Amino acid sequence: MRRICLYFALTAAALLATPSLAWAIAGFSGVASEGQKVEADIRWPARLVDVLNDPIRTVGWNFWFSECPNDVHQYAFVAKSTDDLNRLLKNLAAVDAKGKTVILSLGKEFPVGNFAYLKKGNNAAAVLAFGNQGIIDQWYVHLKDGDAGVKIFGVHKYTEPPKAMSPTLTIYVENPAVKLDKLVVPAEVTLSVTITKEEREARKDDPLLKAIDEVALKHKQARELQ
Repeated sequence: MRRICLYFALTAAALLATPSLAWAIAGFSGVASEGQKVEADIRWPARLVDVLNDPIRTVGWNFWFSECPNDVHQYAFVAKSTDDLNRLLKNLAAVDAKGKTVILSLGKEFPVGNFAYLKKGNNAAAVLAFGNQGIIDQWYVHLKDGDAGVKIFGVHKYTEPPKAMSPTLTIYVENPAVKLDKLVVPAEVTLSVTITKEEREARKDDPLLKAIDEVALKHKQARELQ
């Protein structure tokens, strides 16, 4: 399900420009403003709102595409120091949800393209994304019925609602606020590193990559002790 709507997101601009596909509508909706408290949704995991109301959170948004459940919200965090990020990570670990994930990604800020809510220079050291199972369940109920309890969405068939995206915090490790030797990723979350083989080959002597691997190793050892 997530791959389907991601494909729609990446092709939205082209679809909107094609007369024969005028039905395709996409855009962004703001869901949080800087300095404004976020109110908890009863369909969210417990304690998630504590992460969203951290002092370094700026804006939040929802990308939507016609016909999709559009349940994923994203929130940007502009950190002043690694202490800010460690506080965020600690609060994320306390969220009552399965599959909580932290991703370490190259880059100085949230990357933007021609179709994005944030702009270049956003300075977001981290972005949290998560889905809403309640919204997906409601969307699922209204899908076209197929045979024997099957629901149909385009060429896709489902026998149960897709699973909502777990809370996922991406940290852009080249942001000035990120000091990897001081970053503490709790054992309660899954850690993923998104560095391609090509990036490793191009930057094989870069101490940053070694520092990232050290964080990953330390986290793995902590998970094994749980």
